[in-house]
Amino acid sequence: LVLPAAQLVVTSVADDGSEGTLRAVIARAVDGDTVTFAPVLAGQTIALTTRSQSDNGICFASSVSIIGPAGGIVLNGGWDGSDYNLGTRILCMTNAVGSLRVENLVFEHANGRDWSVGSQRNEGGAVLCAGAFAATNCVFRNNVGRGASISPDGLRGGGAITVTGPLSL
Repeated sequence: LVLPAAQLVVTSVADDGSEGTLRAVIARAVDGDTVTFAPVLAGQTIALTTRSQSDNGICFASSVSIIGPAGGIVLNGGWDGSDYNLGTRILCMTNAVGSLRVENLVFEHANGRDWSVGSQRNEGGAVLCAGAFAATNCVFRNNVGRGASISPDGLRGGGAITVTGPLSL
């Protein structure tokens, strides 16, 4: 039995993982789903404030599309521009055979530092994507992937985006 792809709707700009937040909606997504935003959220900011030592932004393995409203929506990683211990990556798609498509989003102030103990993955400030990545009508500003060290897979940097599969901008 194959179920049709779902359209999941973000209804809150909070980042506490509660129902309706981007974090919770993406956690429910399965391959082929589309994540959209309630029209009332157009032009607003989702500030990623939930972070632990193992959190690298909003991580997921499903192939999804994340489509912002026509007026856009800002995803803010919280990096202040000077302290590399602040902020977080925004999106981390871990499926090497998967895909991530984003539209009408602003990715800003993200820090691609991997907060896992002993990790050296410092690339992909705003987006780290192990599979294919496509962005349409998106803005990437003031993101950092420190890249001071080479990660285990030999990658460096990628202040805004690091993709190991096909890239379409």
